[in-house]
Amino acid sequence: MLDVSRVGCYRHLATEQAHAARRAEEKRTVSEIHAEHQAPTEPAHPCRAARAGTEDQP
Repeated sequence: MLDVSRVGCYRHLATEQAHAARRAEEKRTVSEIHAEHQAPTEPAHPCRAARAGTEDQP
């Protein structure tokens, strides 16, 4: 009726499920990366903090 084979239909459904699973996994991964980058970091090393203010000075 729609010129679609049964095998083609099942393959399409399986592919859609796989795509949905990959999209969900990618969303989780991106969320983890964003959370990691927004997490508080450890304080800068005192030597680096001291040098940071003197970079413009000779």
